[in-house]
Amino acid sequence: MARTSAKRAGSTSRTPVQPAARLSSEQALLPYGELLRKRIADPEHSKGERTRWSLLAAAADMLEERGYRGLRVTDVNEKAGVSNALFYLYFKNKDEITAEVMTGFLEVLYARSEDAPKSQSVEESIFRGNHDYLRHFIANPGLMRCLMQFGDEVPEFSRRWREADQHWVQRVVKRLSREPVFSNRNINELFAEVTALGLMVDAFLRSVYVERDSATAVYVGAVAPDAVSLALFLTQLWVRALYGRDMRWSPSSNE
Repeated sequence: MARTSAKRAGSTSRTPVQPAARLSSEQALLPYGELLRKRIADPEHSKGERTRWSLLAAAADMLEERGYRGLRVTDVNEKAGVSNALFYLYFKNKDEITAEVMTGFLEVLYARSEDAPKSQSVEESIFRGNHDYLRHFIANPGLMRCLMQFGDEVPEFSRRWREADQHWVQRVVKRLSREPVFSNRNINELFAEVTALGLMVDAFLRSVYVERDSATAVYVGAVAPDAVSLALFLTQLWVRALYGRDMRWSPSSNE
């Protein structure tokens, strides 16, 4: 969920990065720099396109490691193995390459994997969403921090992030509203509940994987020692909030 403030003007005018037209569930959950590097070996790309993907992958790695405020063009070029002059044939500055990386990362973050199994219930769907989102935090904690850093600096990116969030909320509410139990629920209340629950999950995972809060780590380790059990824990919170009862679905339900 996007929680950013706009502080100064910036530009994200380039066409959004498309890391792949079709992503498997495993590809979509790779560290983002690794996902971008897979494009470099594509024989359909020209040398110039491969150079551009090399720069994007290097920038993703540097953003993951150092964050937007610590990013330097010279470090990107060194990692990509290109000259400083060559960089400026493809990008105007660090803001432009960051915009492409982070916009592409947003697309992957909110995408639904094509080969994911069809959920048999709302509870299973909520679990799968929590599990995928959690795994993005595990694979890309630095880029998850960068979302807020870059959103604070560039209003246009902040707007795109909010729009992606709003689309996700609309998609979830649309799915929930088809359930008989929600047929009489006030639609504004449902939108507010989904938004609040999404923000809860986002802030919680940020504390665990980005800020690495030691106290939170102790509680989480005791309650949910692995990704699946943590996703189940978060899903239980969703179900209790939405339905006023405990979760009935479990991964073994599909076996």
